[in-house]
Amino acid sequence: MVKARILAVDDDPMNLAVIEELLGDEYNLLQLERGDAVLEAAKEFQPDLVLLDIMMPGMNGYEVCEQLRATDGLKHLKIMLVSAKAMVEERLQGYKAGADDYVTKPFNLDEFLAKVRVYIRLKSVEEVNELKMGFLDLLNHDTKTPLTSIMAPAELLMANSPMDEDERKMMGKMILDSAKDLSGLLERVSLWSALKLGQVEIQPEELELVEIVENEAEAIQAKNPDCKLKINLQGCSSIRVLGSRSYLSTVSSTLLDNAVRYSPASGQVEIALQQTSSKAQFSVTDQGPGISPSYLPHVFDPLCVEEPKAHGGRQGLSLALSKAMIEAMNGEISVDSSPGVTTSFTVSLPTAEELRKAA
Repeated sequence: MVKARILAVDDDPMNLAVIEELLGDEYNLLQLERGDAVLEAAKEFQPDLVLLDIMMPGMNGYEVCEQLRATDGLKHLKIMLVSAKAMVEERLQGYKAGADDYVTKPFNLDEFLAKVRVYIRLKSVEEVNELKMGFLDLLNHDTKTPLTSIMAPAELLMANSPMDEDERKMMGKMILDSAKDLSGLLERVSLWSALKLGQVEIQPEELELVEIVENEAEAIQAKNPDCKLKINLQGCSSIRVLGSRSYLSTVSSTLLDNAVRYSPASGQVEIALQQTSSKAQFSVTDQGPGISPSYLPHVFDPLCVEEPKAHGGRQGLSLALSKAMIEAMNGEISVDSSPGVTTSFTVSLPTAEELRKAA
């Protein structure tokens, strides 16, 4: 199961060391020492809870809290102020700035841990409720087309409309193809929902990432012979990771298929694989129309239907499912785009060796 994310901000390294000791094993913890670095980090990290000191250089905790509350995509974060200031006026100022809670230092360890778990659980409950509504919205939106493609030819067949045998077979094929599309959609939505709710536990196996990506690239190339796929191994002929072969194949196929779809005729798609001391990475870069800055933050949102016109189809669910799969393997996926020039998706996973060290 993916660990909940906590962003801890304190200008005192000793305080951060205490938080690391208390929370580092149970949660995915990111630590910062300056308040003015929080906004960009929160946009990238998307924490479930922010632990925020008040007295910091650059920007104090009250100002950071107000900034987060005023930022789309972050305004509903759970924020806990942690400070040595214990006066009622200071607590009230914290709540006025938008904090959910206020803990004074030195804090009682049991109480602090209990509060952290409560806010993480509250965030999870809110996400589950949002997910349930989103699940229904997604089904309502995405099932209309395949259902129409089933109902229209079925009505013609039921009406005994004049048609020859070939036309009847064509109608039957339309119904069958649309039913398969609908079944596949329901399977993807169900898997995405289960992954988001932490209801899926994968049985990780040691895999060769280069082999998986190359196999998917060959399959995509066979379907799109005019598109040029360039693989850059960056000095790594073998990259071992722990994960699900099915998930990695699905994610690779999705990213490559999108890149080819949005690239111009005879365009080039570059696939880069590399390994650092602890991470394995592969990126897929196209030469397509790019993604507008207003849509970029919503690329992995399955419920967002407003896509760039140049991109035509709806890819939210496929990318959302890819993100959920990568996170289930303790990895990350990100996107960078220059409108009119290129789009690049990057997947980062712990190497098999790194995971063995941490076990």
